[in-house]
Amino acid sequence: MSVVLKKTSKNRTGFTSSTKLITKSFDLGDPALMKSFSQCNVSYKTDGTGISPIVVAYKIDNNATWKSFKSDATNAYSAKNNKLVRTNNIVKTASFKFAKRSVGRKVKVKLYYNATGASSTTVNDFELIDISFTYRPLNRN
Repeated sequence: MSVVLKKTSKNRTGFTSSTKLITKSFDLGDPALMKSFSQCNVSYKTDGTGISPIVVAYKIDNNATWKSFKSDATNAYSAKNNKLVRTNNIVKTASFKFAKRSVGRKVKVKLYYNATGASSTTVNDFELIDISFTYRPLNRN
């Protein structure tokens, strides 16, 4: 999976204040099985250096509100407040932790624009490469 933002088939566009990327619901192969989610990894690349205005959030089982991840302090590309760090056009992976007791059958991820605390408000050449999850299946009892 790779997503590149484009205005037309020939021209790329930046990640703007009206941009939202919402994934499909991932059931991870078994929609009936309850899972305990622990981590989300987002592989991407973008221009420049510093903190970008791109925020990562999640929903489990289509809950009404989007929830914030906990930034992984050991990963340099998952900045505070769930923002992605710019990668100077090199593919990097940001790691985010789910809140404790994040249990459900499926998960959905949203990337959206929030300039608060960003080092620059423009994002050019954003490319989403992959999203993966770490989870543990729960007993069906």
